[in-house]
Amino acid sequence: MTEDSALRQARIEILESLPLFADVPMADLDSMLDHFPWEEVPDGHVVMEEGEESGDLFLVLQGCFEVSLVGPPRIELGVAGPGDLIGEAALFRRSVRRSARVQATEPCEIFRIRSLSLAELAVTEHAVPAAVEAAVLRTLAHRIRVSNLLIEHQLSEGGVVADEAIRSRLRGILGR
Repeated sequence: MTEDSALRQARIEILESLPLFADVPMADLDSMLDHFPWEEVPDGHVVMEEGEESGDLFLVLQGCFEVSLVGPPRIELGVAGPGDLIGEAALFRRSVRRSARVQATEPCEIFRIRSLSLAELAVTEHAVPAAVEAAVLRTLAHRIRVSNLLIEHQLSEGGVVADEAIRSRLRGILGR
């Protein structure tokens, strides 16, 4: 086995190990490597900048990313690690403004999924796009549940978002 074929096989095995691709045939995973770039990301590199336009979503394969609103004020939203999708809104529109900044906190590997390439792949290999779409829907549903819990907590504590900068940011994110 050549070094290139050994690397390709190792990458297929990484994809197979992710719940996202549990039901995707190995041949389709192999084909994905021809359509989507596998990228190494150095510590500190920003893969998404809040406000930029892009049509890509990313699957985190290794490492950890910090997700934040740049601000002011700067707000940490969370972290993304192996198996997480980031930039999922790109699946629904060819170009979308990023709602957050995503920065590597250590050396990482990502799988860049271009929405246009995913649409092209859907013509011949249905399992991959279906798996990605299902994962995006699960991700969005989870984020909605978390947001609802945060809002419920704020209301139960009698709290309101008093900072005008934060209110403004929330209006922008919600498109209001």
